[in-house]
Amino acid sequence: MIPGYEKSFSRRALRQMLERSGFTVVAETAILFIPGWLSMLDLARYSWCRPLAAVTGAVVWPFAFLDRHLPAVRRHGYLLATVAIKPDRKGEPR
Repeated sequence: MIPGYEKSFSRRALRQMLERSGFTVVAETAILFIPGWLSMLDLARYSWCRPLAAVTGAVVWPFAFLDRHLPAVRRHGYLLATVAIKPDRKGEPR
């Protein structure tokens, strides 16, 4: 596997970066309402020790349940999803 690079942004920092680049943010949400350390533990378990799936699955389950049933918690998700549009030169959205 080739290692990748990752950059973390807060919701505000991502929105500001997009707006400085000329985009208009039209929607924001997030996925994986789960503590970062638990997400990393679950990924490590999945990658290196699949027999422990039942253990981490049991700990992750309540967060997945909350994410499915309480849309408000998505605001605090681990991975951001942002929709932005960039106007054309005349100022109209593309």
